[in-house]
This record gives sequence, C-alpha cells and structure tokens, in this order.
Amino acid sequence: MEETVRETRTLRMLTRVQETNKHTIDNQTNHDHHLTGIYRWVDKVQRCQIFKYPHRLLFEFEVPEPAALYRWIKSKGLDTGLRTQEPPPLIVLMNDGTPVAGPQELTPADIHQGNYQQYVSRYHVLGVEPPPPNTISIFENLEIKATDSDTVEDKTQYEVLNDTSSTAGLQVPAGYKATRWTATLIGHSVLAKDAFADASNDLVGHVGSVTVVVGTTSAVLSSGDNVDRTSVVLEGVGVQTPSPSAPLTGRIPVGVRGEFTKSFELNIAVDCALLPEKLELWQFKTYEAIATAYFALKQQHEEERAARQIQAGVEMGGDSPTQNSETVREELKRTVIAMLGSQFEGTSAMVYDPSDDQPPTVDLAYTLATAPEIQFLEQAFEWENMTFVLYPY
Repeated sequence: MEETVRETRTLRMLTRVQETNKHTIDNQTNHDHHLTGIYRWVDKVQRCQIFKYPHRLLFEFEVPEPAALYRWIKSKGLDTGLRTQEPPPLIVLMNDGTPVAGPQELTPADIHQGNYQQYVSRYHVLGVEPPPPNTISIFENLEIKATDSDTVEDKTQYEVLNDTSSTAGLQVPAGYKATRWTATLIGHSVLAKDAFADASNDLVGHVGSVTVVVGTTSAVLSSGDNVDRTSVVLEGVGVQTPSPSAPLTGRIPVGVRGEFTKSFELNIAVDCALLPEKLELWQFKTYEAIATAYFALKQQHEEERAARQIQAGVEMGGDSPTQNSETVREELKRTVIAMLGSQFEGTSAMVYDPSDDQPPTVDLAYTLATAPEIQFLEQAFEWENMTFVLYPY
C-alpha cells in the first residue's frame, strides 16, 4: 500500500492601473501668455445599436387618421355623468324638428311661427313672446241719443263730428296698418211736423242718413226709402278700403254726420295687417333670446367639464411621453388588425349581472372560441418591431 500526498499553493496578484488625463484651462493664476480654448455644449447623447433579424415577411399599411377614435373617446369620456349636456348645434330646423340639409346656421330670418317653439324647448329659453298676429281688428262705438221722448219733434238735422266718445279717433297699434273698415248703424229718423191742426198724416217724413268718414274714405248709411210720420228704424252696413294715400298707421281721424236722425248708434271696425318691420323686430328679439340661452348652456357645460378635469387631476399638458408613445403604438396596432379583416371591437368574454349585485364571471365557451384568433394575431406578428412614419395628410 502506497499513499501520495501533494500540496500546491497558487498566488495570484491582480494589478489595476487607472489612467486619468485631465485637461484644464486654468485662468485663475497669472500667466505670461493668453489662454485660449474651445467650449462645446453637448445637448444629447445617443447610443445606437444594430440588431440583425433573420428573414421576415413585411407588411405595410397606410392608416388614415389613427388618432380619430382616441380623440373621440377622450372627448366622450369627459361628458359621462355630467349634469349639463352639451347643447345641440344652433342650426335651422324644419317644422318636424329635423335639421335642414346642409346644415345651415340659424339666423333671425329663419325663425317663424311654425318653428320658434322648437328652439324654445330645445334650449330652455325663457321670456320669449309669441309672434304677433298677422291681422287684428280695432273697434269704436259712436252714439247720439234723443233729447226728449217726442218722436215727432221738428229736429231736421243732428251733426256729430268726432263724437265725444271718439275725440282721439281710431288708434292703429304700432306695427300695423289699416287695410279695411266696416261701419254698422242702427238708428231712428226724424219725422216732419204736421202743419194741420187735425193732426192728420198728410206730410211725409224725411229719409234719415248717417255719413261716416274714416281717414280719407267715407260711406253713407240710410234706410233708403221715404217714410211717413211713424218712427222708422235705420239699418245699414258700409265697407271701405283705404286708398294708399290715406293715413294707414297711427291715429286715424273719425267723423260722423247724421241728417234727419232722431238717434243712432254706430259701430266701426277697422281691420289691420301686420307690417314687415314688426315681424322682423320679433324675429330679432326671439333670436337674441334663443342664442343667449344656447351660449349659456354651452358655457355651463364647458365649466362643468373643466371642473371635472381639475378634480380628476388632469393637467393641460396631457400624459407622459412614455404613455403617449404606448398609446400611439396601441392605436396603430388596433387599426392594422381592423384592416386585416378582423374588426377590433374587443371580445365579450365576461358576463355581467344586469342588477350589478353579482361579480362578473368568465364565459368559458366564448373564451375558447375566440382564443385561436387572438393567439394568431398576437403571435404571427412581431408587434414590438413595428415602425411607423407620420405623414401630414
């Protein structure tokens, strides 16, 4: 039996040498000559690395407006749960409430009796007056009474000019013009006094008449027949249309002259038409009220959105650059998948309780059915190697 013992000792020495070259421009001490130097400010340091991939099949897509859906979702998300909704646009509506083709921006001339109530209810407008009627009528009553109860009194004429009940004449309302007037009369004639002592009925009476003057037009109302000493009732209707030279607006003077009348009562009705100036004034006032209500609703909505942004801590600067870069790539990926023929709308693999009393559960059958498609889209393409160029179109 033989036993061999071997002992080896190794000593390793590691020497590190650090060489530091320091170049300075020292202008603190006195020198016999001027010191000069070139200073270079480095704004960015870039490190580039090249990776070599084996053969790949490249796909190229032209994605139109890749941020359209993202901007739409962001804008809609701010409006969710707001107490004030953004008012509908101030455009022209038809009588059934649908917008006209175009659409067209609302102007005062577009407001009329058939659609103004739609704007009032649409924008919750207060204090809007109804449109002025196209035609109105004003009335005047003139009356003269007998001085005594003697129906055969010898009074051959009564005159009434601007009767005390119509000293101011007929006042046409502002914004209207007189187009037609009608006078309706009822009265009694004055009979001639009997010249004979026997009081026989041997003299005929006079025919009573009443002349009505409205502005520059007139009409004569009478019974039309000779009458005897019996009391006769006068009845008649006169209709006149003022000429263009007549005073159609403002105060219209009224004159009445009665001949051989014991008493009479006269009613005058004047039909008036709406002037375009008054209709335009109503349109402007109504448009002003509608526009004021619209901009008030819009301002309330924008103020509530701004308050929600502040409460949520959303800064005006937006997200971080890293988050923005991830969002850009995710939106490009979503659009490319849609262009490949698989409309990207997500999957409905979760089952939610309508009453919200139970937690959501997984629909296993639907998940297994959609898994191959998701697996193919995620593994067949190297999305992490996607590159893109933004065009200003």
